[in-house]
Amino acid sequence: SITFAIAQRNFPKVPCHNDIHPGNLLYSSEGRVQMIDWDDAGMSDPFYDLARVSIEFCFNSEQNAFLLRHYFGEPNKLEFSRFYLMRQLYLASIATDFLLAQDKPLDEMIQKRLYLLVQNKVILDQGNPLAFFKEAAPNFFNTFLENIRSQKYADSMKILSETDLIHPPLTIHFS
Repeated sequence: SITFAIAQRNFPKVPCHNDIHPGNLLYSSEGRVQMIDWDDAGMSDPFYDLARVSIEFCFNSEQNAFLLRHYFGEPNKLEFSRFYLMRQLYLASIATDFLLAQDKPLDEMIQKRLYLLVQNKVILDQGNPLAFFKEAAPNFFNTFLENIRSQKYADSMKILSETDLIHPPLTIHFS
């Protein structure tokens, strides 16, 4: 129902990376961050990229608010709601990926991602990457289920369906 509600609003698409995670960022000695691996880039919903950043980097509520303020200036209730709802979609996506990967050999990309999650102290090094999947998949899925049963989810869906608030698309400068 989230995807349908967002599609009904026909929000503008903007250039997006669509694959933001720690392995696709390079850090310069001057403190600049550059994104690499633009294979999945395209015109998309910017809230997908924002949700991925929030989840992939394990942002807390203060960091999420900071992210949205720096992206929008002063986010409105529709933007907070879209962000919350897109986070739920991404949680469901991660849970599905992890569930599907449980009975298969881990491919190189998943091994690299697990390595980065361990290096960034997002997860503890359990020695056996498959053990991470067996524990993480149900956790992500249960978090998703708990969230979509919450009052915050109901309020966000209501805001998405009723409000006319929309920020104009942002101009993105590439260097």
